[in-house]
Amino acid sequence: MIALFMSICMIDQPTQCRRERLNFDADFATVQRRSLYGQLAMAAWAGDHQNWTIKRWRCGDATELAESF
Repeated sequence: MIALFMSICMIDQPTQCRRERLNFDADFATVQRRSLYGQLAMAAWAGDHQNWTIKRWRCGDATELAESF
């Protein structure tokens, strides 16, 4: 399983940040697929969380700890 790790911050309080992880069952075997599905997933997430902004992101193995990001 692949995960998308994001560092997110509140728009009106930019020092209020946290980490978020989205898990995927999809086959992200290639960098191109990870990039495409990651961007689509982040766009959907951002649409549902309009008070937050995504500062950083990366794909990785879902068993990784988000703190290692």
